[in-house]
Order: sequence, then structure tokens, then C-alpha cells
Amino acid sequence: STFPQRRSFDIPREWRDLSGSNLVQRLDLTPSLDAGFPFLSPLAKLLTERIENRIAGYARDAGFLQMEFPSVVRAELVERTGVLESFQKEMMRLGGDRSGLILSPTTEEPLLAYLESAGIASYRDLPVRVFHFNDVFRWIPRARGSYSSREIHTCIFAHLAVDLNQFQDGMERFDHLCCSLWSDLRIPTRILRSGDH
Repeated sequence: STFPQRRSFDIPREWRDLSGSNLVQRLDLTPSLDAGFPFLSPLAKLLTERIENRIAGYARDAGFLQMEFPSVVRAELVERTGVLESFQKEMMRLGGDRSGLILSPTTEEPLLAYLESAGIASYRDLPVRVFHFNDVFRWIPRARGSYSSREIHTCIFAHLAVDLNQFQDGMERFDHLCCSLWSDLRIPTRILRSGDH
């Protein structure tokens, strides 16, 4: 199959000098018909899937389990955590008799609600290590490009620990995961810790 490309698909010679968002737009990977709600071109989708597969592989090796969340959640999930004020102006509510439902502006609250409903209420059930890829939605007044979008594709990791040892173990797993991924993608990295100069 062929696919229409609105702009000439060529990687500019000076691509290393372009910021990530400018490069994505220059290659027309995420065009939008409505501001803030991007499409993924076939190439962008392929690149996204390959990167996600790499992340998922490293995450599973590090002991994280993959989940998938719904995009529509009850507004009260956000209200219960006390962060509603932070998202009030950006929340996208459904209309009519579904006004109690929103397009999820964040993913932490649905995760905590799920774990609570699953019966994780004791320290004996910890640690819990999960990750997921999901879209979140926020009504940004001036949406522009891939990095200022109203629909944001995210990758979230969560590690629930019962003590400092479990917490440090989770952080070391996550550090190793990230460094392995960046190395795989040939992205130079330098880890800075508290006290480093």
C-alpha cells in the first residue's frame, strides 16, 4: 500500500541540530486535523511500536508487569486524591447524563483505585511493580505540535514499596531499565546523583 505524504519525506542534513518536536513536525510524523489531537502516520506508528516493544521487554526483565487502562474514568477518582484543582480547567468531561465521566487527565489515580479494588491492602502484598502505555487528555488552551498536545501518549511506571529497601530496589531496577533502553537507542547518557558535581 502507498500512503499520501503531505510534505517531502527527507531527513534534513542539519537534523541533529533540530529539537525533537521540530524534527517530528519536519518529517510530518504526527499531523493534526484538529489542533492538539494528532494522527500517527504509518512510519510514526511503526517507530512507536518498536520503541514500546523495547521498553516492554526491558520492563518485564526488570520485574514490571504490563497493564492497560481505560481512557474514560469517573471524575471522583481524581477528586478523591485531592489533585482535582490541578486539572479542573484542563479536564475533558463527557456531556449529558455522563457528566460524571472524564477523559483521563492522569493515570496514577485509576491505578490506585484499581489496586484498592483488587484487594491490595497489606504490606504483605508489596512490592507491586507495573507499567503501561496510555493516552491522557488535557484541554491545553493553545495546542501546538507534538509536545504541546491535548492527547498525550504516555508510558508510566509505578513501584509501590513497603520500606526503604524495596524502594531502593525498585529505583535500581528502573535505573538499569532506562540506561539499557537509552544505550539500545544509542542515546548518550550520564546519571547524576545527589552530591555529584
